[in-house]
Amino acid sequence: RRTVAALDPRTRRQALAQELADAIARRGPVIIPVFGIQRTQDVLWDLHLLAAEQPDLLAGVPILVDAPMAVRFNAVLRDGLMRNFISPGGKVRPAWLGKHAARELGLDPDRPDHMRMACEAIGRLFGQAPNWVPGQSAPTVADDATLIGRFQPRWARVDGARRDATVAEERPRIVLATAGSAESGPVQSWLAQWLRDPRATVLFAGYCNRGSLGATLLQVGGLPPDERQRLHEPLQVAGEQIPGCEIAARVVALSGYSAHADQVGLVEWVFPVKDGVRFPVARRIVITHGESSPRRCLQQAIEERARQEGFVVDVILPRPSGDAIDARTGHQVPRDEVLGTTKPSNLNLLKQLAALSPEERRRLLDQLGEDSAPAA
Repeated sequence: RRTVAALDPRTRRQALAQELADAIARRGPVIIPVFGIQRTQDVLWDLHLLAAEQPDLLAGVPILVDAPMAVRFNAVLRDGLMRNFISPGGKVRPAWLGKHAARELGLDPDRPDHMRMACEAIGRLFGQAPNWVPGQSAPTVADDATLIGRFQPRWARVDGARRDATVAEERPRIVLATAGSAESGPVQSWLAQWLRDPRATVLFAGYCNRGSLGATLLQVGGLPPDERQRLHEPLQVAGEQIPGCEIAARVVALSGYSAHADQVGLVEWVFPVKDGVRFPVARRIVITHGESSPRRCLQQAIEERARQEGFVVDVILPRPSGDAIDARTGHQVPRDEVLGTTKPSNLNLLKQLAALSPEERRRLLDQLGEDSAPAA
């Protein structure tokens, strides 16, 4: 079970700050594979807080975002966090913005003027960012006595037209690029350029499913140097074959960014307590997300807790290609009734996409402005 300290955002920022300090001291780039929705925004928030708290840490270091979907989602997040409503008690409350955000900016969330300052800071951070021009100087941290005064946006966008020139620059910089598991997307261009360089650091801020490029890189990164030299099987990155023994970059996972509860938290959610009485949220639980082994473990944990509490709970594990589950009734429904039959034209399109090389998929994604490639 994750500890309270592990869930504290300050813990993850301390680990991030240490990795950044080490990488910048080596004069190498920091590449952070991110998911476009939520993870990019979490890391951007942490980077700007660190820049405000420790102005010398990121002095002269550009923060670049190569994630088309994330840039589009920023506006959605910004608008959502700035909404408010009138409570039944006649109080104006934020719809989504939590008090902790104001506290992290050194503000008092119980003061309306401070909450307005927090909203304005978030609006600036997730507003329209400039396009990065290769060779330009990084923005400086504002010379201000207050944390909120130093919390100013200093990131820039990188798009397909400027990516190659920016990737080849020899300077410390922090790059957030999709996809989070590095299986596809713009991040592959950055990895292909820098995985062989011992000055480079790759920080994974999200879960990498088994068999993905990210999961493999994390395995390689965890090997001692002498064991790594035994790896001759190549990894395919942006259409390039890179033998495992040639990977010299530091590759590690950042903890504290998970958006999901652990098993204990999920079981507690299934059996909450209200007015001193524990009860199951439903008589039938369908576990649809995750790999097979963890799903079975969660099923067993829920069933065991149900027996201990004297409840009857039916826990279902749908098979990946099996029948669907009707969420209203909990009954199984033939898959074809839900999805229908695939049109021949769609099948032909899927076959054409599967036949593309990774490099061709990357060019297609750049044209479409998307973050992830179709599965082969």
